[in-house]
Amino acid sequence: MKKIKLFALGLILFSGCKEKVVDFLFNASKTSEIIKYEYNYKQGQKISQTEKISVLMLGNIVNSIISKTTYEYNNKGLVIKEITITGNDEKPELKLYNYDSKDSLILELKINAEGDTS
Repeated sequence: MKKIKLFALGLILFSGCKEKVVDFLFNASKTSEIIKYEYNYKQGQKISQTEKISVLMLGNIVNSIISKTTYEYNNKGLVIKEITITGNDEKPELKLYNYDSKDSLILELKINAEGDTS
């Protein structure tokens, strides 16, 4: 009988503790993120995109990151280069595109700000 009472008490304590931990973890994370995009077009082509990511904590903006991407096109209207600058980075991130004679994409190179290519 004593073992059953101890087991029941342990079960009540365990489930009560678990509930408090779950509530605490859920309520402690009051962060959210807002992403806003702005596009600029010229003659039907996207020439730039601005992305602003804001991190909010308890409803207040605590950090923002702004990235601006510009696009270059070939004479057929296909994107050949994307140049992205994030924040105060001095060096941009590049994406280069190459197409075959049928205008199918055959190569996409990504060069980060450190010069690494993928």
